Amino acid sequence: MRCVFVLLALVGATFAGTEPEFKIDVVSVPEECTTKSKHGDMLTMHYTGTLENGHKFDAR
Repeated sequence: MRCVFVLLALVGATFAGTEPEFKIDVVSVPEECTTKSKHGDMLTMHYTGTLENGHKFDAR
């Protein structure tokens, strides 16, 4: 049983490396924003993500 625990701990440590960095580019910002979001508001947005290998994925 102890051997299984040690093995699981080693496997977990192998995959628990640091998270890859991500980058956010702001494409446009309104000059004046009179409507601010507040707690409980539902927000929607569109983005295109790019993986490290250059493959793009889209969330619509």
